Amino acid sequence: AFRNLTYTDAQTHVTDKWNELYIGIFRANQVIENIANADPNNFEGESKNIIEAQARFLRAFFYFQVAHTYGKGVLHTSVPEKDADLNKSLSSIEEITNQVIIPDLTFAKDYLPMKWDDENVGRATWGAATSMLGKVHLYSGEHGDAAALFKEVIDSEIYKLVPNVMDNFTHENEFNDESIFEVAYSA
Repeated sequence: AFRNLTYTDAQTHVTDKWNELYIGIFRANQVIENIANADPNNFEGESKNIIEAQARFLRAFFYFQVAHTYGKGVLHTSVPEKDADLNKSLSSIEEITNQVIIPDLTFAKDYLPMKWDDENVGRATWGAATSMLGKVHLYSGEHGDAAALFKEVIDSEIYKLVPNVMDNFTHENEFNDESIFEVAYSA
């Protein structure tokens, strides 16, 4: 159906993606709400902001997927408490971008670490948030803002192109120097 462009909005792959993205948004909202109410004495240094930044990066990532896959989405920036919270109208890409994606990625960019140690590889970083924010501006036609953000990532010298481009397509070379945000899969 996808190859022949005969799929409909009722196909399992289409509805499952929507459902899974909103499960991710729900979980990110849970973290964001609970971390805001958590006792600051339970955290060392900036760890509270770093946890929130990871959740906000993921929420922005999921909303970007919703907005640009489906053209619209339902904005949920808190955990629903009553039925009325679930009955919201659709919001446009611009509303989703301005109300959630850009503020979340800006927060994430400000608080995520440049790199994680080897035990935490795969977590969102400053580079992932900055690159995603650049992509948001690129998709919005704001090429100058996008270029400036991408240049920040390039100039950070954290990432570089790998000598063999095929290293990006095998499981032997996961999380290489070119990887800005990579999902770790496990069999």
